[in-house]
Amino acid sequence: MDYIETWKEIIQTPSDFYRRMPTNGGYADPLTFAAISYVIYGLLTALFNRGMSMGGMYGMYGRGFSFSAVIAAAIMTPIVGIISTFIVAAILYIIYKVLGGTGSYEGTVRVISYATAVLALSWIPILGLLASIYGLYLYIVVRQEAVYEIADQSAPYPFRVSLL
Repeated sequence: MDYIETWKEIIQTPSDFYRRMPTNGGYADPLTFAAISYVIYGLLTALFNRGMSMGGMYGMYGRGFSFSAVIAAAIMTPIVGIISTFIVAAILYIIYKVLGGTGSYEGTVRVISYATAVLALSWIPILGLLASIYGLYLYIVVRQEAVYEIADQSAPYPFRVSLL
């Protein structure tokens, strides 16, 4: 798996990527991709967003920047992220099945794992909001088209339920 090429394809042509993506074949490649995305997100968020907002360079407000916090973020973010990938996949799989979808749980995990591509940009304050919206697009539209083959009328329901 080439992370950068896969990332570019997901960001630039997600519908094509997900149409060609096999919905089975194991979890190794998609979860490796997701883990790399979570590590990038955890490191960059810890370094730039939290590190800069904790009282400045010298930690004047009792909470300074620490190298151990960056390492902890690099370790914990992928662990928690992968666990949440499986939980969210289970919830969305049930929702899509109730709506008459024909996809598999493994296909759902694969879509969610590759949708973590947006995390490489999510740590940037303003761009992060746009990346999150694009991530919702990947969750809803692309999954509907590529994995579940759900009619257009029921597409918003999983989105609405997932917001709860």
